[in-house]
Amino acid sequence: ISLNALKNQEAPSQNLTSPTGFTAEDLCQMAYYAGRSEMNEILSIYDYVRETHDNTLTVNLLATVIWYFMHGLNLRTPMGLPVEADLQKFIIEHKIDGKKLTFLKDEREQKWWLSSPYFKANLTHSMPLISCDYYDYQLAANEQMLSDRLIGWFDLYEKSGESQDVLKANTS
Repeated sequence: ISLNALKNQEAPSQNLTSPTGFTAEDLCQMAYYAGRSEMNEILSIYDYVRETHDNTLTVNLLATVIWYFMHGLNLRTPMGLPVEADLQKFIIEHKIDGKKLTFLKDEREQKWWLSSPYFKANLTHSMPLISCDYYDYQLAANEQMLSDRLIGWFDLYEKSGESQDVLKANTS
């Protein structure tokens, strides 16, 4: 994290001064989510100017940012996709797209997943499920249009299947 990305009034002890940038609240939220991410192990803070140490506003902000990062680390969940045996299944015949959709709910983590309707075309073996939420499930259950995000994933799966078929035909 570079302190130069913040507004000067939020962190006066920085290299560059700017009236625009992130707020202290934005920085704390980013630190929290960085701590929650399984892909992140380190928090680095740059562009702090020690010569202006008489201003305690920046030091207090840095302590708060570190607290939010540690709080996110504390709430981190185990990496990886859930075990399908631990999930509750909800199968819906979606009349709009003509696909059978299988939603999965992880009761322990309170997370929702959608199994791709393109069973032969997985982007990778580590991503057979699409992350979604209860709202996506409600839309499908009420035969409403799926969110653009899910439709985008379906397009990726469908195209990956087409490209896999072309590769198989060329190698045969």
